[in-house]
Amino acid sequence: MVLALVSISLATLISLIAVHTLEPRRVVLTLVLHSMTIGLLEAYYCLGKEAGELPYAALSLLISSVVVPYLLLRLALGITSVGERTPRWVTVASLSLLCLYAYIAVCPPAELGKVALCAASAAVPLLMVASGRDPVRVLVGINMASNSLHPLLSEAPALLSLLSSVSMLLANVIGVLVALSAYREYGSPLIEGWA
Repeated sequence: MVLALVSISLATLISLIAVHTLEPRRVVLTLVLHSMTIGLLEAYYCLGKEAGELPYAALSLLISSVVVPYLLLRLALGITSVGERTPRWVTVASLSLLCLYAYIAVCPPAELGKVALCAASAAVPLLMVASGRDPVRVLVGINMASNSLHPLLSEAPALLSLLSSVSMLLANVIGVLVALSAYREYGSPLIEGWA
């Protein structure tokens, strides 16, 4: 449990860094760090479980930490920074979520186990989705939130983990294709400019 707490806490701090990073390429690099942190925790959990089956959750997360950032970097090559500061409400919300996370980490509810910790960790990247005006930040926020819930999938059947990872990968491919075609058509990295 200590390794899970440290790993999920590190992933949450990486999410906070991504929320306040303005350049799309750096946001994608924080996604790589976030995915690798959660993926290594999954790999450790699967090795400790000594399961005879292939650890789909860990393998799919480690593979997606290579494939998804490549797709997003491809999208980010044409998009430069939108030049905006992080809105004040995002800073206040991220500090509030950090305090909530610290409280849950110190005094975890016994009946919830890892669920409360993963839910608090998944709430931080959703700030990127709520405040993001460019598609790279929105897609990275969705990926980080999904990755934060992966430690819960390690206890699920392998088929469920595989289907979840495949559906997330397909959603990313579709998101990148839609964002690229909208960027080419409208010439603006901002979602508001696509109307």
